[in-house]
Amino acid sequence: MSDISKDIGTIWNRQFDHRSFLCGEISFMLQEFEQKRNDTEVDYLFKAIENITDIKDTEVDRFKQAVDQALPETNNELQKVLTVCNQFVDVENKYKESEYLESAKQQRKIEWETFMDYITTSYSEINSLAENKSESLQKLYSEIEKKLHI
Repeated sequence: MSDISKDIGTIWNRQFDHRSFLCGEISFMLQEFEQKRNDTEVDYLFKAIENITDIKDTEVDRFKQAVDQALPETNNELQKVLTVCNQFVDVENKYKESEYLESAKQQRKIEWETFMDYITTSYSEINSLAENKSESLQKLYSEIEKKLHI
């Protein structure tokens, strides 16, 4: 019985105990990242910090100077654009509020509707006359044709 329990123990260790494999993999990963790279990531971080401090020390001041020079001009241009836009709005409101223009617009609308009514009635009259004429001509030609055959 003791042999069976030993065999079961060894089978369980072989199937489920992965400590030796994991220790090998962990040591391989440590060797890859610590020994082969020789702290290259740390060097990259220090280079990045140096670049950031250089930018902070030199470029920020130059940027502030450029902004101080450009913003007043830009602000003046924006103010000019705003005044022109406000003038357009004022002119539009003036014409919207004009009673004469509104009454003229309504008059033109009424005249247009009257014109369109006239055109549609004229077209319908012309169509009916054309149909009547066509029917009368067909009757006339059919009578002539009958007379010719007799």
